[in-house]
Amino acid sequence: MQINNERLEKKWIFENNTMKFDNILISLIRSKFNFKQHYENRFINSIYFDNKNLSCVKDNLDGEKNRRKYRLRWYGSSKVIQNPYFEIKSKSGLTSNKNRIKINLKNNIKFNDHNVAKLSDIINKKIVLNKFLVPKILISYERTYLISSDNLIRATLDKNIKFKKLNFNSLGFFSNLKKIILEIKYTTDLDKHVRSLLNEIPVRYSKSSKYIQCMLMNSREFVE
Repeated sequence: MQINNERLEKKWIFENNTMKFDNILISLIRSKFNFKQHYENRFINSIYFDNKNLSCVKDNLDGEKNRRKYRLRWYGSSKVIQNPYFEIKSKSGLTSNKNRIKINLKNNIKFNDHNVAKLSDIINKKIVLNKFLVPKILISYERTYLISSDNLIRATLDKNIKFKKLNFNSLGFFSNLKKIILEIKYTTDLDKHVRSLLNEIPVRYSKSSKYIQCMLMNSREFVE
């Protein structure tokens, strides 16, 4: 199954501590959006793919208007890949679009080098048609889901973000990204309405995704 939904996303990044998270959550609930919990919290795991030249990362850093991200995503434990799907997230200017493709597995499989390699082979041969994408990093985090009182605007808060780079050692330890990431997501026709309410969040937007931030941490791959 494929899902297409064009939308706008606004993103903010905060330093991570319990008080900060609680304050952000309370401010969203009390805001003019009147956010409320949409779904129960859950843990999200994403393996991000890129080519050998790291084109996805470099396009983002270079400010390319049209760019893509590729990721395999599942929910629950990061140690077991269960009911995964592959996402191709395209961005054109400020507008995002996401294609989601179900990966059919007979059983849940352990997260290890062998199984990640098998999934990569499926993705390259059957989905992206030999773009030669390579798994670069696993990112896991806990997500809180919110929706506005009119059910038109969604928000997510991500915390406990951790990652490990797969091109070095997929069985190694996780590193922590000590940030909280807030995203507000809505359809393009609501942009004027949302902008009129966003002045309650007194921080700058960010263009950097979790993938970009985690890839840049302690990295020598971008040093010329």
